[in-house]
Amino acid sequence: MKFKCLTLLLLSCLISMAISGCSKDEPNPEEYTTSVLSREYAKDGPWKLKVYENGQEINEHGSVRFSSTDLKKGDFIFVHVIPGYSSKEFNNIPLSSTGNGVSFKIEDNENKTPVEITGDISLGEMVVKLKY
Repeated sequence: MKFKCLTLLLLSCLISMAISGCSKDEPNPEEYTTSVLSREYAKDGPWKLKVYENGQEINEHGSVRFSSTDLKKGDFIFVHVIPGYSSKEFNNIPLSSTGNGVSFKIEDNENKTPVEITGDISLGEMVVKLKY
């Protein structure tokens, strides 16, 4: 009797594990695109970062970490990119879809000199333009 109860218990556990292991969710292509663009972009990294200050390209700069779950709003962490900050974070920034990725615009008025940060993110590259 104990063997029969133990067998039934083990069989029911295996069936529940098999059922819960199967997923009928299909992949969401938007999540794939988001995961490809959500990266850390740097001058010498695998995902390139180009930074322009008032129209002139800057060769010495840090990195930008970008993340988004829906490509409608994104979070940014600028590290040694914005003068006056070693690190600056912006959250829930509206994103606009482009043919190759997304674009953004951030206005930072917290420093002595207000700065407008615009940019584009595409597969493998981010371009940031700082304007004072």
